[in-house]
Amino acid sequence: MEEYGRSKLEAERRVRHSMQQGLLCAIVRPRTIVGPGRLGIFKILYEWISEGRRIYVIGDGNHLFQFVHAHDLLEFILLLAEQRKTGEYNIGAERFGTLRQDLTELIRHAGTSARVVGTPVRPVVKTLRLMDRLRLSPLAPWHYLTYHVPFYFDVSRPMRELGWKPRYSNVETFTQSYEWYKAHAGETDEKQGRSIHRRAVKQGILWLLKHMS
Repeated sequence: MEEYGRSKLEAERRVRHSMQQGLLCAIVRPRTIVGPGRLGIFKILYEWISEGRRIYVIGDGNHLFQFVHAHDLLEFILLLAEQRKTGEYNIGAERFGTLRQDLTELIRHAGTSARVVGTPVRPVVKTLRLMDRLRLSPLAPWHYLTYHVPFYFDVSRPMRELGWKPRYSNVETFTQSYEWYKAHAGETDEKQGRSIHRRAVKQGILWLLKHMS
């Protein structure tokens, strides 16, 4: 397990211990958070789509992959606070398809000539791992080790226990986020804030791949 995963696991361990001691707190595990104002690695995706480039996925992309809209996550956390609930909750969109399907719908919305292209898993993962170690790629282990496998949560428990219902599907989340990107594409990193999720990520060696696509 890489450092990012270890830190999250340790955080959960400490919160779980605090709950056992009677502290009113909860563990919330969201899927990848997307929404207006959040860029990070998604800036690369939106840029490539807007320019009509090939959108490469690891594998064929025909696996279920869930995201969560930032506003849906916020609403759930507010419900937790209002209802003073404790426990462990997995949070994500209720409506989602395969990664290929949802990206294809986003491209259809954008109206560009971009298209989803599959790639062989093993050589691509090995290459991305090497590029990551050499600091030539913006893709971290949690990107290239997870985005080619099914990854989704059952959200029936938070919906049942708190009356929460996610409003946005994967596609609705992507299209809203993409439109925000288009409207703010000329803004500087400073205007977008200091958080990595609100900054444009440098593409590194992916810039070369983009211009070959």
